[in-house]
Amino acid sequence: EEREQRLSAEFSKRADSDLQYLPGETVVKGSALRAVEAIEDEATRTALLEMLGAGNKAMGDSGHFRELGIEGATDQGEALEKATALAKEKVAKGDFDNISAARAQVWRENKGLYEDYQREQAS
Repeated sequence: EEREQRLSAEFSKRADSDLQYLPGETVVKGSALRAVEAIEDEATRTALLEMLGAGNKAMGDSGHFRELGIEGATDQGEALEKATALAKEKVAKGDFDNISAARAQVWRENKGLYEDYQREQAS
């Protein structure tokens, strides 16, 4: 069971970084990645991974996430950048499996920072 939890966490972390623009929960995307990696036929496995990567890139390049402040957006406000940096620290420490959940916690812990973010979004 410990091995299973470790693998689940590894694939969730990979999904959070490699498939961040695709819809769905990080845990589910991690499970999907794990299933794809288990495909024995190398050509099929590679093709599926390339399709997922291309879909993620297309979603990221579309600009749909810029207003929401998903990482990689060039127009992030200063408050969002600070919150994202703090959230990344929480993920790196293992407190959270994904950046979104960690950022939500950062907002809860830093009300002033969240208020700054709201002001930046309103302007």
